[in-house]
Amino acid sequence: MTSLPALDYPRASAFLAEVRSATRALKPGQVLAIVEGVSDRAALMPHFAGEVVLKAAKGREKLLSAYFGLESSLRSPVVFIFDCDGNTPLELKGQVDLVISSNRDMEADLIFDLNAFHGVTQDYLGRIYEDTAVVRAHTEAAVEQASEMSTDLGLILKGAKAMGLTTHIKRPRAGIDRVITVTDVNDAAFDFSSRRPSDLSTLSQAVGTVLGWGQLDIEEISKRANSEYETHCARHETVCGRCRKRQLANGHHLVDALSLILDRVHGQIVSPSLVASGLRMSPSPLALKSWVVLRRLKAWEDASGMRVLR
Repeated sequence: MTSLPALDYPRASAFLAEVRSATRALKPGQVLAIVEGVSDRAALMPHFAGEVVLKAAKGREKLLSAYFGLESSLRSPVVFIFDCDGNTPLELKGQVDLVISSNRDMEADLIFDLNAFHGVTQDYLGRIYEDTAVVRAHTEAAVEQASEMSTDLGLILKGAKAMGLTTHIKRPRAGIDRVITVTDVNDAAFDFSSRRPSDLSTLSQAVGTVLGWGQLDIEEISKRANSEYETHCARHETVCGRCRKRQLANGHHLVDALSLILDRVHGQIVSPSLVASGLRMSPSPLALKSWVVLRRLKAWEDASGMRVLR
């Protein structure tokens, strides 16, 4: 087992203690599955056996602290499920007890690998359009635009993190401290009418205004984002939209973007929570068999002799 990285993670040791306690409290044959966030837990819950304890770390850092810090004597009934986040260290790959999503997070897996967006979008658009060909065309356009919106925002936030700028909206009096999403950005940053990709300079300005970045920082981030947008993919040696989506499109942003598009383009007011719920229900049993997360969990079952899936 690789040693714990030399990183300072607040509350990480407290979460490790929680995991130790939860592991010791397991009944014989019971499994503890640890996921990164509450939305990951909701996405996976329908696929897990009834005796599984599904615990959300509520943070990448706390999950990793538990993964590296948990003693070998306690590890056998524990499996960790980790969001790829586009930047997974090489030493974490290939570990059978650390299941990693193929896209940035579990929701992005459902959207890109299982086409769950299509089912959700068709459900709402089928209520207002009679022609099935029209519904399919609008569905493809909505999915593509939501993907572009999420990817473009991810590109800008990646630059902000590299420059040490905040990516969080913080309102201490209201108890708010969360990453910015597309619904926080002025509509003018997105071209809903033509459904073209965002203008990265306009989007950088809009995001920077919300987060309070200085103008010089906004201009630098815009420059970096436009440059990276044209960078060739190392795997395919071309400007590769598919790989860029996998690395940058955050599932929460995708959900919020589709909610906005259904409202602004089609007049269907659908909350992000309803979109997210629809994503979890949309994939068919046949499609789910191809989901890499469930296949990797099956590999852990085979290696451990424990049961986690239904």
